[in-house]
Amino acid sequence: MFFGDGAIINNWSQDYELELGNAANDDQRFLQRRVDYCEEFQQFFSKTCSDVLVNMEELLAKHTPARGDKS
Repeated sequence: MFFGDGAIINNWSQDYELELGNAANDDQRFLQRRVDYCEEFQQFFSKTCSDVLVNMEELLAKHTPARGDKS
């Protein structure tokens, strides 16, 4: 997947997800934003067979038990 300027969406999306994780080290509110971002990304790009989706699924599986709204 490419933007018009040639930047690869996969790289940008993973960088953003990682930065949300880094921010969560200082402020736990960013953990929820990271989870929300991954869920929304998966919904939007659900038709792709991207390694990014697999990575985000692993992240969600890791953090779902910590969330109060899902078990």
